[in-house]
Amino acid sequence: MDPSMNPIENVHGNENDVYTFFDSINQMASLLNTGLNEEQLSIIIELLNYGVNAEQLARLIIQLRNKAQHDHQMINFMFDNLN
Repeated sequence: MDPSMNPIENVHGNENDVYTFFDSINQMASLLNTGLNEEQLSIIIELLNYGVNAEQLARLIIQLRNKAQHDHQMINFMFDNLN
C-alpha cells in the first residue's frame, strides 16, 4: 500500500492530532456498536499500518468472536447441567 494513501500513516503530527484521530476512531466504533475497546482498536490500527488486509482481519475478528461466544455458551450449558 502506498503510505501516502494510508490515513493512519499520515497521523504523525503533534500529539493533539494523534489524540483527535484515535478519539474519532473510538467514537465511530462506539456508534457502530463494534464492542471494541481502545486497546483493541489501537492493535487493529497497528496491524492495518503494517499492511494486514482489512477484510481478512475483519473476518478473523468475527470468527474469534463467534468462537468465544460458542465456548461461553458451552460452559454455561455444562454448569447448568451439573445438578
